Amino acid sequence: MYKIALCDDEQIHLEKINKDMHAIMDTIGVPYEIDAFTSGQKFLTVFSKHHQYDLLLLDIIMDGVNGIELAHKIRELAVEVATCPRSQPIL
Repeated sequence: MYKIALCDDEQIHLEKINKDMHAIMDTIGVPYEIDAFTSGQKFLTVFSKHHQYDLLLLDIIMDGVNGIELAHKIRELAVEVATCPRSQPIL
């Protein structure tokens, strides 16, 4: 199963990227699971315990832990995870 995490502090963007990722993964036809987080800190709380994701899509501009800081912390915990920092919503 392919595990994907989305992290964006703006709910409307999080919902859009979640919908788009479901559509993409359904088209590809591989089993997947997507988890969505509304802050970098919420994501880190889960990730630090379970290093369980294959792909991370991170908003760069977030309150608290921003996407760049989050990517650095993720690399400290698990170098094998692909990260995709982004600052604009994917339309």
